[in-house]
Parts: sequence; C-alpha cells; structure tokens
Amino acid sequence: ELYEAKNEKGKRKYSAINLYPIFALVPYLHHSSNIVCKNPNVQDIEDIEYFNLKEIAELLDLRDSKRMVASLHSLVLDNQTTFIKVESKNEAYLKLNPRIFWRGTNVPDQNLVAEFDMIDNNRKKK
Repeated sequence: ELYEAKNEKGKRKYSAINLYPIFALVPYLHHSSNIVCKNPNVQDIEDIEYFNLKEIAELLDLRDSKRMVASLHSLVLDNQTTFIKVESKNEAYLKLNPRIFWRGTNVPDQNLVAEFDMIDNNRKKK
C-alpha cells in the first residue's frame, strides 16, 4: 500500500528511497514488539538481542549511525512516525510502528501502538 500510495496529483507519495529502510529491516522485526533485532522469532521479550544503532546502519549500508537515526526518526508515512529510538542505560535500539508494518499474527499490543500515538500527537501540536 505504501509503495502504491499516490498524492493528489497522482504521483507516488513515497519513493523507494523512503521505503527502503522499512523493507530492509522487516526481516529483523521481533513478532510481538517490533524491535529491530538479531533473533526476531524468540518468544520471550527478555531474550531479544536487539541491533544497536551502529549495527542497523551497517545493515542499511550507511556510514553515519547518528544521521541514520535522525533520518529514520523523521520519516513520517501516512502522518505516522515510522521508527522510534528507545534508549535505556546508554544503549539504544529501534522500533517500527506497528501501524506501518506488523509481523505478528495477532493484533499489536495497545501499549506498543500508544508509544507511537504519543509521539504523533506531540508532533501534531508543534
């Protein structure tokens, strides 16, 4: 849907360059948390081995992880934040908005959706 989306003038809304990070990282999305990780099929969230930001930049074949994070964080599709950076104890990882792409077989957890809703609501207030 995102690739085929058109604007009012009938032109593609999103370029392949905009969508590349999403499609490149989909195989690495954990099924119930949408964390970009090395072991997306583990059941317990405690067992997730997430990619750090430098490793994600390498996956995307980018050199500058700080610029990559800023670029991914500013990527808005369908008026929704696409990626968020989560930081804890001087470590950081990425999550993909479950409304953009969801690998799980059940409905995404409402807390996960709410994380992105809060960011989008704050962005709209600015």
